[in-house]
This record gives sequence, structure tokens and C-alpha cells, in this order.
Amino acid sequence: MLSVDEQIDRGIVVCPRTHERLIREKDDLVAPSAGSRYPILNSVPILCSDPARLQSYLDQNAGKMHREYSEQAIDPKKPRRLNLTERFEGWVGKLESKMYRWKPALAAWEAVARFQERPEAVCISIGGGPERNAEFLNLNIGPYPNVDIVGDAYELPYADNSVDAVCCAAVLEHLEFPDKAVSEAARVLKPGGEAFFETPFLQPYHGYPNHFQNFTLSGQERLLLRHGLAIVSSGVSVGPSHVFYHIVTSWFFLFSKKRWLRLALSAALAKLMKPWDRTINDSPDAHVLGSTTYVHGRKL
Repeated sequence: MLSVDEQIDRGIVVCPRTHERLIREKDDLVAPSAGSRYPILNSVPILCSDPARLQSYLDQNAGKMHREYSEQAIDPKKPRRLNLTERFEGWVGKLESKMYRWKPALAAWEAVARFQERPEAVCISIGGGPERNAEFLNLNIGPYPNVDIVGDAYELPYADNSVDAVCCAAVLEHLEFPDKAVSEAARVLKPGGEAFFETPFLQPYHGYPNHFQNFTLSGQERLLLRHGLAIVSSGVSVGPSHVFYHIVTSWFFLFSKKRWLRLALSAALAKLMKPWDRTINDSPDAHVLGSTTYVHGRKL
């Protein structure tokens, strides 16, 4: 898979406004005809045409996303000792993750992820970071850990028909204009390129930095179809059991702010609901009460 530097040198990563090739000038990337200059900070290109707008978005919800993403930038040489509550929280998180992504959704993601195995492939995760989804390059609105390019989902800094695969998971609900983001993803995909979109349906509000809408399965399918992406497969990703889990734990958090009580309830529910997911998610109607749904699309 091509690195960011190779993508810049080949004219794949471009000016987000004009889509023209970028020229290196010391620690900057320059788009000559537009007169635009984009800095490279700690080897990460900052390719935003309106950084102030993105910063105002990050400041929403009291800057919660910025704080949480930044806190994950821990020096591996100085690992922080976790207290007992944090260790328990990690164990609960592992329990919860075992309820995550049903088999067809996982198979769809793996089909898209296989594009990264091609030596010349360009694979991007829109909204990716601070963790890494496979080896896709992460594009996010802030220079967080594991973010390779700082950019805007509404103005992807990629040339037309230049990207092999796109992942966009748990992002569209946070965008006020999701059509603009899907249109951009479709623009940059090569013919035959594939995309994996995953969005919540029945989930509580979660502002990172904001939360504008959830999607039914048919709503997410139509979103891709109207921007020229054919549907390869679609369905429930995280099922109805997870909906029950989220609603109960979220309700309990409103009732009691005691962290250890919520963690104990979360652990008990995760254990209780996991067997039900195995049965319920096999139903063709699981998406009508699904926590999240997925759509695997292809550009024709």
C-alpha cells in the first residue's frame, strides 16, 4: 500500500479545494494556481481549506472529542499504571467488543480491507483514528494519534478516481451534511473501488463532537445509491441485543453517576446478552431493531 509521501509525489493526494497537484516547499505543500499553502506538522500534512471551521466544530460539546482523542497519545516508553477501576473498565470493554459486528458485516469489511494487500493500493479510513482500522491511512479533522492526513470529509484531499478502498465507520451520524461526505467518497474511488460504511440506527446520542442523525438500513443504502455506488451487500452489523445493552446502561448512567456501578451493570448485561445475539442476528429482520447497520458499496 502506498504511503502518504508516495501519494503526494504521484499526485494522488491533492489540494482539497482545486484538486491540483501539490508541490513541496520545505515544510509546506503548495497549490500554485490557487495560491494555497498547507503545512506538514510532524510528518502529517494538514490539508484543510478552512481550518477555522474545523476547529469550531471540534470545540462543540465542550471539546470532548478533542480531549479524549488527545489523551490516547500516551508515550509507549512511559506506560501509565492503570488503577483497579480502569482495569475493570478495560475488561468490560473486551466483553462488549465480543458483541460487535455480525458475521456478514465482518465478511464485508474484510473484503474491502483486502485491497490494502495490493502494493500500489490507496486505502483510506475517513474519520479514522486514534486507533487504526487494519492498515488503512487515517484521515481525520485533527492531528491525533495514528492520523496520517488532517482533512475534511466534505473536501477530501484526493484526486478523482484515485482511491482503491474507503472505510467510513461511525462517522456519518456526526456530519451535518452526510450526502456531501458520501459524494466525496464516491468521487475519489476508482471504478471497481469499494467502500464500507457503518452507521448507528438505534443508539443513544453521542457527540463526537456532535451527533446529527442515525440511519435506517434503507436510508443508508439510498445514501450510497444516489451517489453512484452499487450495493454489494448490506444488513445488520451490531444487533438488537446491543440496543438493549446500550439503552439500559445509558438509562442507568442518568440515574446514577457512580462509574463502578455502571461498569458492573455493563459487565452483567454483556455476559447476559451475548448468547442472544448469536440467534437474533441471523434473522433477516434483525436490522429493524439493530444498533448499527452496514453497507458494502462498489463504484461501477
